[in-house]
Amino acid sequence: MVLGEIGKGEIVGEMAALMGSPRNATIVALRNSVLLLITAPQLVDLLQREKESLVHLAATIARRSDRSYRMRSQAGSIALVGVTPGLDLGEFASKLLSEVQRFASSHLLSPAILQQEKGVDPEDETSIDPKVLNGLLAGYEEEHALLLYIAGEKWSEWTQCIAGRADKVILVAEAGNSPEPGALERRLREVP
Repeated sequence: MVLGEIGKGEIVGEMAALMGSPRNATIVALRNSVLLLITAPQLVDLLQREKESLVHLAATIARRSDRSYRMRSQAGSIALVGVTPGLDLGEFASKLLSEVQRFASSHLLSPAILQQEKGVDPEDETSIDPKVLNGLLAGYEEEHALLLYIAGEKWSEWTQCIAGRADKVILVAEAGNSPEPGALERRLREVP
């Protein structure tokens, strides 16, 4: 049973920590995540020292009560993966970006765009450390409400990274092609 969806930057387990009771739910990450563990005594100490943290926590609890743990349908990042060999996602991605920009701050990222903007080639596995790449992408995600990633045609560190980071993965294919999964699609199933 799904109780709700917790977003980026939100606290979890606060009720159990404050009440000294066992947790009543299990959290499962839908994408690669970086977490900070705060023990119950550390949380109480923080709330006593930092009144703004107490206000933030109270607001979080109120928001969750108000929405009754409704599922959020918004995605902060979407990976577009072309599963038809030779398919150019550039035009599709640009049109999609122009539509979503009407509603939210959005940005398109591909290996070529990342190389142009940051001077790094994410598909050259010898030129960038995966931790550095993840840090760059986290920065883009902080700047924009929605980030559209374009995967490369072949499996690479870039494709693995964005597939693991994305909130949603959209497979794009030519309608007339075989419905059998290709090599890229099969590799995507292995991404945690």
